[in-house]
Amino acid sequence: MHNKLKEIFSAGKQALGMFLELEGHLAAECLGLSGLDFFIADAEHGTFDVKSAAAAIIAGRLRGIEPLVRTQDSTRPSVLKMLDIGAAGLIVPYIQTVSYTHLRAHETVLDLVCRLLLEKKKKKKQTNHSKNRGR
Repeated sequence: MHNKLKEIFSAGKQALGMFLELEGHLAAECLGLSGLDFFIADAEHGTFDVKSAAAAIIAGRLRGIEPLVRTQDSTRPSVLKMLDIGAAGLIVPYIQTVSYTHLRAHETVLDLVCRLLLEKKKKKKQTNHSKNRGR
């Protein structure tokens, strides 16, 4: 999927965006038509839930603006639901240290998911190999 923000940052440019507190698709469409590069649907302090965030994400993508989401909290369900509905990126509150997250600064969410799946597969393979050696 095309990522406008990644393209802007790769070119050494700055992106312009804003927080979106009004849930629903109309506000997201207006922001897309304004020429902004991104918006952040605020599920922490705003009224966004999964359904209203999905509507804003779809509308934003249709209007060429990258939809980011500030999650309600840092729990796994809060993070994964917003990724599942198509957020281009996340702002996750309550992150205390760098070690708290697996996401590296240069990775996209898809890169992270692929890396973690490969690491899990590698560990499973090593575990199976160790078990077979002991027989």
